[in-house]
Amino acid sequence: MEAAYRFGVTGFVKNKKDGSVYIEAEGPEENIQSFVEWCHKGPTWARITKVDIEQGDIQNFKSFEIVR
Repeated sequence: MEAAYRFGVTGFVKNKKDGSVYIEAEGPEENIQSFVEWCHKGPTWARITKVDIEQGDIQNFKSFEIVR
């Protein structure tokens, strides 16, 4: 969530039961690119094995949230 604020993107993040993480994010293209680059590394404790990217419809998120 900290990274989303740092890169100026809105949307949400959700931990899935299989251990993967699902993120929907939107913002200026430059910000999204920086956020995606960060997602390939993740936080220092994370083990990233794969990043899948799909484009979707704009949802006009107002903030970035953790969905539980």
